[in-house]
Amino acid sequence: MELDQLRPEFFEQVMNLRKKILTRCKPKTLNGVQLNGEMFISLTKNYLSAINDGAVPNIENAWSYLCKNEC
Repeated sequence: MELDQLRPEFFEQVMNLRKKILTRCKPKTLNGVQLNGEMFISLTKNYLSAINDGAVPNIENAWSYLCKNEC
């Protein structure tokens, strides 16, 4: 939808939420390294895959995978 098709009240609240997220949330870090969007998505997929397979997500393995993927 185009922005002008949204109710003004909805648009205003979405913009308020966006502002809160951008000003209050700290970037996700892992082992002291700030994750970019691609790294965060890859990490999330890795965790979800482990959970869906009935395993417990292994942060160390996920971090190793991220490092290999980034290189």
